[in-house]
Amino acid sequence: MKYILFVSISFIFFFYRIDYSMVNFLFVDSQENESLSGLFSIDSQGFIHTLVVFDRELQSNYSLYISMYDPILKSYAHPTYVIITILDENDNIPYEPFLSNSSILSIEQIDNHETIIYEFKPIDHDNGLNGFVSIECLNCTSIFYFYIRNSLTLITRPNITIPNGIYTLAFILRDHGLLIFHQRLYTLTFNLTHRSNIDQQKTLLSTIFVYKELLLTFSWHYFLIIWLILVIIALWTCCRYYQISINEQIYQKTIISDLNESNEQNVSHKNMFDSNVFSLAINKTWKEIIMKSFVF
Repeated sequence: MKYILFVSISFIFFFYRIDYSMVNFLFVDSQENESLSGLFSIDSQGFIHTLVVFDRELQSNYSLYISMYDPILKSYAHPTYVIITILDENDNIPYEPFLSNSSILSIEQIDNHETIIYEFKPIDHDNGLNGFVSIECLNCTSIFYFYIRNSLTLITRPNITIPNGIYTLAFILRDHGLLIFHQRLYTLTFNLTHRSNIDQQKTLLSTIFVYKELLLTFSWHYFLIIWLILVIIALWTCCRYYQISINEQIYQKTIISDLNESNEQNVSHKNMFDSNVFSLAINKTWKEIIMKSFVF
């Protein structure tokens, strides 16, 4: 639970002298317009008090109007606007969800490299320093193989050969409350083993050996299938080239026949032209002879 902590407010500014026992006070929420008279009260000296215990996690502040009502005069005073802030009280203990139900972890380290054992995720519902959690390893000094980095990550120390086995580490989760602080103790158990690159190479070599055995066992099947595929490709290529050569021969014959026909036509036209020219020459000669006879 969170308790309300605030500076008390005096209402001496309403009147110079007020008999508060003769005055009723009304508390109204400024946002919801609901009565808050069941949560607050004002004493005979004009100081505000709480009637219930507040929880800051549920509501951190209240904004309200306070009005005075005189039952004798039956009149209201002008309301005053007040903001009440709920301060945090350090009443939550930090906790780690996984470590609350802890089990044995299995961690594998490779060639003495830094290996993350566990990453802490503490939870504290308080605010500010009350909710700030630090983690301390209690026996990491005696067990020198592990340490906490950045206050949240448990890792192995580099370049140190850590024996295989089961390790148990103790931790304290502590908040930083100014007046009151809380802490909780946890233990973490894990089984650490190693795996080197030599093991990886052995695994790779064994895998290659298995593949070789399979290839040797089924090699003649593969060779037969490959041979058949190559024969089919060769036959298809030969048929293709044969069809292309036939098409080229047909095309060449067609072109030659077309050229022969065109040559024959050209020769016939040339003969006709020569005959016409010869006849014209004869006619010209006869005309010259006739003209000469007329001259004589």
